[in-house]
Amino acid sequence: MASRRLDREDHVKAHLARMLAEWQEKTGCDMSPAASDQRLQHCTTVLIDLLGDAEKVDEAASSDGG
Repeated sequence: MASRRLDREDHVKAHLARMLAEWQEKTGCDMSPAASDQRLQHCTTVLIDLLGDAEKVDEAASSDGG
């Protein structure tokens, strides 16, 4: 389970980093590396938690026969 979360975290973080880079390129806004790292980590944590919650709901629904 922990390795699954780490794999998911790496995947999400890579996509978020790409999205941030594209946003900066399109808007011309540059964020300091420290600020972008902090935002990426925060967003990654939120998304991973949401994915974990959704997974628990799916597992509960399938164990209920749903």
